[in-house]
Formats: sequence, structure tokens, C-alpha cells
Amino acid sequence: MSTFLYRLGRAAYAHPIRVLGAWLVLLAVLVTTLALDPPRMSTELRIDGTPAQEVIDQLARDLPEAAGGQGQLIFQAPDGERIDSPELGAAVADAAADIYDQDVVIDPADLLAAQQQAATPAGGGPATALPPGTLVVDGQPVLGATVSPDGKIVILQFQFTKQVVELPTDTVENTLAAAERPTEAAGITVLPGATLQTIPEVIGVGEIVGLAVAAVVLVVTLGSLVAAGLPLATALLGVGTGISGTFALSHLFELNSMSVVLALMLGLAVGIDYALFIVNRQRRLILDHGLDAKEAAARAVGTAGSAVFFAGTTVIIALVALLVVQIELLSSMALVAAGTVAIAVLVALTFLPALLGLVEERICSPKARAGHATGSAVESRRSLSHRWATFVARHRRPVAAVVVAVAALLAVPIASMNLGLPSGGNYNTDTAQRQGYDAVAESFGEGLNGPLIVVATSTEPGAAVSPADVHAVVTDLARLDGVQTATAAGTSADGTTALLSVIPTTGPTDEATKDVVTAVRDLSDRYEAELGVDIGVTGLTAMGIDVSERLTDVLPVYLAVVLGLSLIVLLLVFRSILVPVKATVGFLLSILATFGATTAVFQWGWLQALFGVDTTTPVMSMLPIIVTGVLYGLAMDYQVFLVSSMRESHVHGHRGTDSVVHGFTQASRVVVAAAVIMIAVFAGFIFNADPMVKQMGFALAIGIAIDAFLIRLTLVPAVMAMFGDRAWWLPRWLDRLLPDLDVEGDKLLQRLAADERGSADASPTATGSSAPMSRV
Repeated sequence: MSTFLYRLGRAAYAHPIRVLGAWLVLLAVLVTTLALDPPRMSTELRIDGTPAQEVIDQLARDLPEAAGGQGQLIFQAPDGERIDSPELGAAVADAAADIYDQDVVIDPADLLAAQQQAATPAGGGPATALPPGTLVVDGQPVLGATVSPDGKIVILQFQFTKQVVELPTDTVENTLAAAERPTEAAGITVLPGATLQTIPEVIGVGEIVGLAVAAVVLVVTLGSLVAAGLPLATALLGVGTGISGTFALSHLFELNSMSVVLALMLGLAVGIDYALFIVNRQRRLILDHGLDAKEAAARAVGTAGSAVFFAGTTVIIALVALLVVQIELLSSMALVAAGTVAIAVLVALTFLPALLGLVEERICSPKARAGHATGSAVESRRSLSHRWATFVARHRRPVAAVVVAVAALLAVPIASMNLGLPSGGNYNTDTAQRQGYDAVAESFGEGLNGPLIVVATSTEPGAAVSPADVHAVVTDLARLDGVQTATAAGTSADGTTALLSVIPTTGPTDEATKDVVTAVRDLSDRYEAELGVDIGVTGLTAMGIDVSERLTDVLPVYLAVVLGLSLIVLLLVFRSILVPVKATVGFLLSILATFGATTAVFQWGWLQALFGVDTTTPVMSMLPIIVTGVLYGLAMDYQVFLVSSMRESHVHGHRGTDSVVHGFTQASRVVVAAAVIMIAVFAGFIFNADPMVKQMGFALAIGIAIDAFLIRLTLVPAVMAMFGDRAWWLPRWLDRLLPDLDVEGDKLLQRLAADERGSADASPTATGSSAPMSRV
């Protein structure tokens, strides 16, 4: 592997224009494609294979007239006025008319006529009555507009012709604009409801600040603006190519906005880190061993590039293993993120050495060379890491005990973790989503922010559900504890499916609402036996319950797959039994502490002001499995970079704790820099308005901090010092079976030394452009 990568790096360095041109042409083609055919993204949370999703799909089949996406707007009157006053009511009516005039919105008059036609043959009764509280202006009802009992707000509910994801990308913005035009002069505030969620901001101030912090760390670590710019340029190209390619394919499959956010997080973080490891290795070869820039770049790609390749492989394995969960949203997130990481690795191994070929000897500034000549710069840089490694090795058992105790303490809050899907109430108070949620909760009660949709169908194929049965079910549901109202909302054209609306007394993320969902589902067997009616329930709360149960069931399988595959990769890389097992145990400590810290901040409310959060929220249902996969892959990055340096020291003659201390001293500084960069990039997403993005950014940032500084830079050297040379033990039979991947580059150096000796024998007077061969 190292020999192949050495040749690849040397070729890219020698032909920079060709390599750079190929990458830039690819990026230009992708960007041009997007300009001609803009991508489509959605915020739809579709969880196939769950009872709640099956109800949604059933509605799409049986009630196609109600299968379009739902829209909801809140019109809020100025302080001291009523929204149903003649002036304000007329403005709301005008806004409703403008919205209904849009081609993508169904006129509710048409829907009402269809419902009345369906109700007449089924029940033989009068036409469908208007819901209580309907806004009336000049004697005419405004269909879909409901006035709150206190008169402060009107909720306008309407239906799109298609699901929101299938509509033009500017639909939400156009709908809000149509509502604001006639109401602005009257002083009415228009707020989007829960169904009109906008695509989360992918790049904001927080993300830019994170990149700025990464740039500062690169300058401090590499000591040169030129050298610091290379990892940034490499990461931006990798992310640009990966995200553009994903967008270009968005017409072939549904692309959720969270997939793009996760790919952006990972692409930036690993792109910078992988390039940093290679550039740092090249500079060390130049400064410490006197190689010229070309030879140093090739060897850096051959040695550090091998670690980058296998580190990236562990990340990709952890992501692709999410496919075993068989949830479409997670699968798309995993594949998009894995593809972006794969591109980041490829860019680091080809585009970066081509950039180094343009920079040439300027990769090390005169100041850096002068500082190295005095010896003081290198000694000052290594002294702290050397002293820390020596301290940890000397006090290895107490240090290991303290690390385990701290991780266990951080993990305590995980016992009370409450999983769910975020609602408008989980946004910060200064966002339109939260203001709309609070307005509805104040005037109608929190339950209207997350109504439950109940579908009743006959157990006999093709048979209609009688009005008497529907009435019986509605009456029963209205009597349940925690239910505010239960009403019949419509019937399919053939009468076989009835749609019911249940409004809980509590919000969609409250435990009491979950109890209501459970109670409704528990009635299904009774209705089937007594009425011949089968019922199903969906809605935000029901979806959250189903997702949590589904992920709980598949998490053990996922962990078995990802840990098994990664243990094999680590076994091949390190040729050791202990190192892969130790890496996995350390990760388990990291992930438990990460989930505990996430629960304490978002659910308990600890230190929220520090992270720009002003409300508590349940932990996102999919967060544990996503963070487990991503964090495992990233944790193995640092494991590979740090422990491969220790193995390299062991292979090159250091023994016992000396190999641990020497390898740690060589690699720890760049590992610290890489961890700080990754933390900065992830932390930038904490300040995103979307609660899902916010939680993911925090969990990954705190997880990297715990894993890098507490586990890899403290526990790992302590455990390695406990075992000494025994850490590299491998049964002889297994040693013969495993291929030698030469990650530390020992065979590469032997081959280069042999080539150099052969060249010297053939031409005794020849002089080389690089320094004499040494083990580096």
C-alpha cells in the first residue's frame, strides 16, 4: 500500500497542472449541471416500515384528495385587537384568497364539495357542517380559517396539490409572501406553522467561524500561511465535489436536507484533517531529515497517506453499515456522507500532492528552516507532549482509572434520555417556528401543534365504515385521558376509510402525548372485535415512538456489523490483537459520555446559554445511531494516526514504553491540532437554527473532544504503556495469514534504500537530490 501511494504522490507532484485541471474540470461540470437544473431537497421525515408511516401511505391510497402536503399559517393580531374584527378579518380573508389562487394549492371549496358528495351516500345525512370557530367575514365563511377562542390568532389550514417535497423549491417562500402582502398594512404578524418548515441553513455564521478557527489552528500548527492554506483548499474542493455530485443526483432519489448537512460536516472536518496529516509529515521529512520537497511529498503520501486511507476506510465502513437499519432517510444520509468522505480521501491523495508540486520548497518558510536549525523550535514543540507521554506512562494505572471514572460520570444522564422528533417548540424563542408554536399553544393549547391522525377502515375488504361506527370511535377517543378533542375529519369516496383528528392536551414531544398514542393503539383489538373496524394512528408523536422502537431493535445488529468490520480493518493495519480491542473499548466509553453530555445540555438544560440554546428538547430519535456510526469512524482516525506512530517507533527499534513515548511525541501535536479543527467545524453547526442540526453538531463536537483528549491522548498511551511490547503480539499462524499492508512504510523505505544503493553502485560519482536514506 505505501509503495503504491508513494508512486501516486510522486506522479501527482510531478504533474500538478494535469491533476489540478482534472479535479477543477470535474467540479466545473458539476456546478454547471446544478446551475442548469437546480437540486431539490426536502425536510420530509419518511420512516418506511413503521406503523405511523403505513397509515400515511394508506391515506395516500384511500384518500388521494387528501394526499397532498398540508400547509398551515398563523395570523396574529396586534396587541389589544381581535383577529376577527371587520378590518383584520377582511385582511386575513384576502390573504387566504391569494393563497388559494396559487396553482400548487387546492381550493378548499373544491375539497368541501368532494367531502359533502362522499358523505351523502354514506350517511344519507345533511351536508358537511363547517368546523366550530370558522372565521366569517361579511357573512361569508373563510374556509380553512379557524379563530382561536381568545380572538388573538387565526390558523389557516390548506392543502397543496402534491407533497411539499415535490413542489417547486420556492413554494414556501411564495406562500408566506402571498399571506403577508394583504396583512402587512393591518399590522398582522404571519408565522409559518409546523407543516411549513423551511430547508435548514447549510452555511451560516457559525459554520464560517468554525472554518476561521480551523484556519488559525492550521497556521499555528504548520507555521506558514502557504502550508495552512493547502488543507483548507483541499477540504473545500472535496466538499464542493461531493456536495455538488450529491445535488446532481438529487433528481434520481429524494435528498433530505439533513443528508447535505451531515456530508458538509464530515467533508470539511476529515478533509482538513487528512490533508493536515500529510502536509505535516512532509514538513517533518524536510526539516528533520533534509529531504527535498518532491521526495518528502511522495514519502508523506506513502506513509501518512496510508494512515489516511485506512482511517477513511473505517469512517466509510461505519457509515455504510447504517444501511442495515433499512430506514430510507438514514440510508441516504449514510451514502451521501460516505461518498463525501471517500472523495475527501481521494482528494488528499491526489489533489494535495499536486498542490505541493506547485508550492515546491516554499512549503517550509525560511523562518521555519531557521528555527529548526537552532533546534529550539523543535524542542519547544515536543517538550509538552513528551512530558505528558512520560507522565502518563509512568502513572499508567491511576491515569487509566481516572479516565474511566470521568467517562462514567459524564455518562450518568444517559439513564434519563428521552428520544423523540423535534417540533416547533424545540426551536429557539427568536425563530418564526417557535413563535408560531407558542402562539398556537397559548390560544388553542399545545396539542394543536401536534394533532394525531387516526384512520379507521373496515376489516371486510371493500366494505364501508358506517357513520355509527365512526361516531362510536370518536366518542371513545374523546374520553381518553390526555385528549382535548376528537372529531371526524372526512371519508374516502367509497366510504371504506374514515379520517379522524385527535387533539391531545399536551405537546407533541411530551410523555403524556406518547401515552395517548399508546392508548389509541391499544383500542385497536377491541374495535376490530366489536365493530369490525381497524384503526391506525400517525402524527409527529406516533412517528417518534415508532422510530425510537425501530432503532432500538436494530442498534445491536448495527453495532455488531460496524464493530466486526472495523476490528478486521484495525487488525490488518496494526497486526495486533490488543490494539483493535482497546480501540473499541475506548470508543464505548466515548460514546456513552457523549450521549450523557448531550442529554444534560439539551434535555436537562445544563449550560445551554453557552451553546446558544434557550429551550429544552428530547434527544432526536435518530441521533444515537447516527452519532455512533460517525463518531466511531472519526475516533478510529485518531486511533490510526496516533497508534500507527507508536507502531512505527516499535518497528524502527524502540522498545517498551520508549516506543509509546516516542510515537506519542511524534504524532500528538498534529492529532491535537486535527481534533481542535474537527471540534471547531462541528461546533459551528451548534448555532444553526434547526434543532436537529444543532444537536448533531454538539454531539459530534463534544464526542470528538472526549474521544481525542480523554481517550486517545490519555487512556491509549496509558494502556499501551501497561502492555509494552506485548501490545503488538499476534499469533504466528495469524501473522502468516494476514497480508502485510506496510502502513508504517518500512518496506517502502527498504526498497528506496536498495534503489539508492543500486544507483550509487552503478554511478559512483552520481549525486542525489535528496538527503541520505534514513528511517522516517
